[in-house]
Amino acid sequence: AILAQGVGSGAPEGPGGPLVLAGAMGGSGTAAQPAKRRRETSPQGRRPTEHAGRRPPLAETIGKAASLLELAGALADADEGLDAATAAAVLRRLPGLLAVAALPRDTTEESFAARLDTGETFEAAALPSRWPDDRSERNALWRCPGADGAKPEVAGAAAFLRAHDCIEEVLDDAVQREKAPLGWLADVAAFYGAFRPGPPLPSHVLEDCADEALRRLAREDGPRPPGRRDLAHLCRLARGVAQCGSMMRHGLYATVALEVAKRAAEMERTALHDLALALALVRPWDAETAAGAQALQGSLQPAAASPAAGTPVPASAPRAEGEAQPPPTLAGSSVAGERMGDPKENQDRFLASLDGGAACLAVVDGHGRRGSAVAAEMCEGLRRALPRLPGGLGAEAQRQFAEAVLSADASLLLDPQVDAELSGAACAAVCVQGLGEGAPRGQRRLLAAHLGDCRAVLGRREGGDGPGDPARWRAVRLTEDHRPGGLAEAERLIAAGARLRRAGPPTQGPGPANLGPPRIWHRPGGTTPGLAMSRGVGDALGQGCGLLPKATVAEASLDACDAVVVVASDGVFDALSDAEVLHCCRTFWPTRSAAEAAAAVTAAAGRTWLARGPYRDDATCVVLFL
Repeated sequence: AILAQGVGSGAPEGPGGPLVLAGAMGGSGTAAQPAKRRRETSPQGRRPTEHAGRRPPLAETIGKAASLLELAGALADADEGLDAATAAAVLRRLPGLLAVAALPRDTTEESFAARLDTGETFEAAALPSRWPDDRSERNALWRCPGADGAKPEVAGAAAFLRAHDCIEEVLDDAVQREKAPLGWLADVAAFYGAFRPGPPLPSHVLEDCADEALRRLAREDGPRPPGRRDLAHLCRLARGVAQCGSMMRHGLYATVALEVAKRAAEMERTALHDLALALALVRPWDAETAAGAQALQGSLQPAAASPAAGTPVPASAPRAEGEAQPPPTLAGSSVAGERMGDPKENQDRFLASLDGGAACLAVVDGHGRRGSAVAAEMCEGLRRALPRLPGGLGAEAQRQFAEAVLSADASLLLDPQVDAELSGAACAAVCVQGLGEGAPRGQRRLLAAHLGDCRAVLGRREGGDGPGDPARWRAVRLTEDHRPGGLAEAERLIAAGARLRRAGPPTQGPGPANLGPPRIWHRPGGTTPGLAMSRGVGDALGQGCGLLPKATVAEASLDACDAVVVVASDGVFDALSDAEVLHCCRTFWPTRSAAEAAAAVTAAAGRTWLARGPYRDDATCVVLFL
């Protein structure tokens, strides 16, 4: 209904006439045919193309383009018009090239940081949704790849508009639209949802993709139900449609959720997460969508792991100044922060579990209004998943570890009791095997996974073989913080449609001292979500612009000199260096008192925060003496 308000005399005009939205659809998800968009699709005109036929060689050239200028030039030099497959190839190549244009290959970590310090904004160039009304401007844009001094952003706009013309043509033609593979529809929806061309936003493209997918699902005379690959395409399509922000109500969401829930056991975790995010982005739900979300969430819940008899699994609820009571070699401490002298809600959670020769330790640091609930839900997901990792670890354990985090996040996004729109969490988890008595030291293995700025550190004790040989302690970082200020993460975020910049009080003037850390923002609005990490769980709006719930997983063998593992939140590591954290722990090495070591770490972090000013972050630390 909201989309339909734009139809009429006040509707925006395209290059060849009024831009008519699919008013008959209105995002309702009915089986009606979309309205035709009759307009001149390019300054030179273009021959209609059929969807069928082999992929032309042009697609290979598109895939190899190293810059926006090369891409636009390849399209301009092609003798044949674009077909649907080639247009989709353009959409798949554009995000990476837009990121390269924003962050050229010769950019270094140092130069990137320096530009951020000045308050500079980094994002992909905006893409228009229609050719300029002025014919000379249109012709100049059409010829821009061959013009001297053409700018990359202009070449990107020209390349996109050529693909956009073809996509509209395919979606307007019933025969071509019905021939379009679901993967093609998903490619289109994913790009338009992430980059939101315009204004005006071409919502009709996303409506047509969603309506066509729904039409196929509802077709009673279909030869067979959709296969696993088609369901994965439908999940990605739903995510793209939801990301655009203009289609909060559509029958696609509930229909796909109910269909996928029946086959969840055979689906890839990535596809299930795409659908969970789509549903989270269209909250609040109507009755049908709520039923679909409930069915999908139920299909994701594994049976709770049953700890072995006598295995201590301490509650992870925070205590004002309390420590958990696991065995003496493993313990955690969580201390609530303060704001202007008043205690704040502790949004951290931790897990510390020791079962014979295997230990699992994790810290989850929540943020946002519902950060505490997000952290609790994520910690419970890890508690269920970590004991299931295969013995001996290896590649399969790494895969399962990453999938466990993804599944826990999908379940979190679907939880009707947890609003994760602007609330999320960072986390770090470590599993150690081969700790039992009599286990050969050479078989001790460690697996670490993390998202965001929670951190895991290994402490090595070298030397100390005699009175004249004091032990030397060295910190080995097991994880590297995921932050937007890192060049690799920044390029990935820009390719996902994010805007990156520091944010600080505007009245204090420029300069790094008055700017906060680099943050992720939506474009073009740029007022949310303002996240200072590039990977994490929850934060549905953040995931809509590049926040990635994919854990980085690493595995290592433990040597005889490896003495302690520490996992802690940024409330610890923003106050203390890795070496300072290790120094707190080494004091308790003779007694192996992990509880005292963890308490010493959080206390030291608190003193550092207090010396800085009236704010103190929550500080949580889990210590395992090996």
